[in-house]
Amino acid sequence: MISANSSLEGYLQLRLSKMRQRHKKYSGDFVTLEHLMDLYKKQGGMCATTGLPMHYTTEESDLSVSPDRIDNSQGYIEGNVRLVCARANLMQSVLDDAHLLWWCRAVVNNLGN
Repeated sequence: MISANSSLEGYLQLRLSKMRQRHKKYSGDFVTLEHLMDLYKKQGGMCATTGLPMHYTTEESDLSVSPDRIDNSQGYIEGNVRLVCARANLMQSVLDDAHLLWWCRAVVNNLGN
């Protein structure tokens, strides 16, 4: 949980710290807080996968900002990171965008009938 006076900078700093702890095997280059802040601004606060607005509040939610590796075989390096909402990141897991889209279409085709 983020502190009650959370800011985008504080939220992303916490995410960055957790990313580094979880992915120690990707030593060396790692995205910076400034890069994550720039990504958020470039994306207009919108999820790169869904286009939905992302949140960085005290309560974790499906729309919480979540850094995502575009190519999971690489680390959290510039050019391989985008910001997505937590639910989209969870749904995508290790899939690339093409495979995620295939699965989403299959679900819509099945449940939409």
